[in-house]
Amino acid sequence: MSNLRIVYDNAAPRATLTASSTAGALVVGNLQDENKSTLWRATGTTARLTAKWATPEPVRCIALPVCNLSPTATMRVRLSTNPATTDPWAAPTSDSGVVTCCPAPARRVRGFTAAQAATAYAHGGGACAVVWLPAVVNAASLTVEIADAANAAGAIEAAALVIGDYWSPDENAGYDVAMTPVDTGRHERTAAGGLLTEAGTRYRTLSFSLEHMTPADRAAMLDIAAGNGVTHAMLVSLLPGIEDAAAERDHTLFGRLSKTTAQRIVRYRTYATTLELEEV
Repeated sequence: MSNLRIVYDNAAPRATLTASSTAGALVVGNLQDENKSTLWRATGTTARLTAKWATPEPVRCIALPVCNLSPTATMRVRLSTNPATTDPWAAPTSDSGVVTCCPAPARRVRGFTAAQAATAYAHGGGACAVVWLPAVVNAASLTVEIADAANAAGAIEAAALVIGDYWSPDENAGYDVAMTPVDTGRHERTAAGGLLTEAGTRYRTLSFSLEHMTPADRAAMLDIAAGNGVTHAMLVSLLPGIEDAAAERDHTLFGRLSKTTAQRIVRYRTYATTLELEEV
């Protein structure tokens, strides 16, 4: 199993994005914010997204952390390091090949006919599609081809796009990991003793510890925590590449730090900290 991966500097908002198709007002620019309520939707079950930067960006991860893709969906990423390239799909310098990007099905949300659909995103639904590249590419542009013939909605949609390099510690996270599905609904008792429930939205939190950080890990983790604060979202994959696809899905989260936490010196040249994240 690979060590955890954190994409803390999302280059997608700095890109010029285009899409091969767009359904009405659900434009591709909606992928550049972090809200589940704003979507890009294609007009069919295949689509291409292209991102271009004025200055090349380091890329090892391309993700749609909230989307409606099925377990058989694939993504293929072609990247160009040449700033003069106008079409990275036609003239790539790097190619991910076809990748099954979200092999575990979206979490089932009761009360919604399709857990993948946008109406379920605020209630814990939706899939997470990820492509990890074997090496970092300083990309001036890239194109992502998405194919999902089994898409339940008949059209690809996503609420956010994450593109960037990831940080991975030398020593992995400890085993005392807490993933919590949070429901903001409220109970109230009637005068007759019945229980009434006011429905709310749902999201996840993820908490884990880095208990054996090296000096280099300590410095990098402090840069991430202090740099992002509680303001900027990051993509955290706690179990990348694990055989249990559902466990990888449930421990991959696009969110913000709930709070900043202390870094501790536990012994000579060994450091520790705890991260607590809240899904956007």
